[in-house]
Amino acid sequence: MKKTINVSLGGRDYTIDEDAFVALSNYLDNYRAQIKNDYQPNEVMDELEAGIADHFDKALASGKKVIDLQTVTSTISTIGFPEGSHKDSFSYGDTYTAQTGPRKFFRDKKNGAIGGVCAGMAAYFNLDILLVRLIFIILLLGASVGFWLYIILWIIVPKAETPTQRCQMRGWATTPENLERVTKE
Repeated sequence: MKKTINVSLGGRDYTIDEDAFVALSNYLDNYRAQIKNDYQPNEVMDELEAGIADHFDKALASGKKVIDLQTVTSTISTIGFPEGSHKDSFSYGDTYTAQTGPRKFFRDKKNGAIGGVCAGMAAYFNLDILLVRLIFIILLLGASVGFWLYIILWIIVPKAETPTQRCQMRGWATTPENLERVTKE
């Protein structure tokens, strides 16, 4: 379950997810700070909001009812940043990047050797993957408990397939930075 927020952007009303709202607010704040010395920053911000609203209208025309983080991230990457600045010069703020999300247990096939169970456990518990593998090997040698535990977990634990699931596996908030980070891994 996610919280939604009603916002007015460019004179139009939208319902937006809480995490998408935080990302959009930080983007607009960073944009405003970057252009504060321009000739007419209020007009620039009005134009920016109108452009974002146009992108949101296109997303809603495709059947969406709520603006989500993916829509906000794609809008930001399409619109870009003020002239002379670069994406890396923007920060979504400490409160944004410090957010944590719910932890969920997934198999991490991308970093796993066999089924991704040990890699998923390492990510979930924030441990070194070699330590988790060593524990399973010790359990395997001691009455083969490790083997059966691994097989059962391989069968019942879902695989992390999307960047959102990979963030949830680590307990990270699904922020644009974190989504980009897990995509690059």
